Amino acid sequence: ATAENFAEALGGQAHVAITLRPLSEMLGSYWQEIVKNGAITPPFEKWLSTSLAKPPGERRRNAWDKQSDQAGIVERWARILGPDRVTVIIADKAEPELVPSSIERLLDLPGGMLNDPAADGSAANRSLSPAEAEFFRQQNIAFRENEVPFREFALAYRRRAVAHILMTEPDPAEGRILLPDWAAERATAYGAQIADRLAESEVHLVGDLASLHAPVSSSVPSPLPVPESVPIDVAAQAVVGSVMAGTGRDGRDPQPLPSTAALTAEVIKGRLRKLPGGATALRGARQALDRGEQLARRARLRRSGTQPTR
Repeated sequence: ATAENFAEALGGQAHVAITLRPLSEMLGSYWQEIVKNGAITPPFEKWLSTSLAKPPGERRRNAWDKQSDQAGIVERWARILGPDRVTVIIADKAEPELVPSSIERLLDLPGGMLNDPAADGSAANRSLSPAEAEFFRQQNIAFRENEVPFREFALAYRRRAVAHILMTEPDPAEGRILLPDWAAERATAYGAQIADRLAESEVHLVGDLASLHAPVSSSVPSPLPVPESVPIDVAAQAVVGSVMAGTGRDGRDPQPLPSTAALTAEVIKGRLRKLPGGATALRGARQALDRGEQLARRARLRRSGTQPTR
């Protein structure tokens, strides 16, 4: 329904460009992103066992299920707009300019316009090392256990701590986040199914469909080890990034801490989201907080001898 609304609002000249890359490349980067963003997630291999349990499109329990259904996404837009108004661009590490140059041609933009390099760590795209990822994953769990509200740690200090580390280069000895053999084989098989469906979709294809199911050359035997320690310099950089963010020394305005009422509300939200009827309960909690603030204000006015106004 949302796609249909877009198509209707944009009119007959709308054209959709969809960029795809192999599932085998998406898995590690997707897990890292949810770790970077402060989500509570299991270790990589355990997350893989859940995320690859079914072929893409067979279930829609979470964001990964929806995003990994690459053929389904393309088919939905082709059905709504028509295949002639959908372009699929297959990203290729061997040809990094393919995606931006294809978008430039679609929009009739000057060549090279979309190839501006990242300026700082918040936009950097280097991968976390296994130790760095585990360090932040454990941090996320510790923050949640101590009931630190998500927006306080994840959207301010936490995100900038990650950005500070991304501006550094990890020690090559720390290694990379790699797929276990079984996950690489399963992702490649799913990629072949996706490529077959795309070949029948009649949309405009840019790039090589075969790359969606190319063999993974850097997988490792299972089980994957979970790092139990982190280099001191990584921990130091994370702390420095958090402090610089909080004090404004990273060149941005310091992030003010939420009020006590706001912190209380965030804790309530985190707990109620897990319960049936959580949305209704959250509305009640907001009303109760508003009423509490009104009563506190009136009490302060009475103590000062001022008549409260309605």
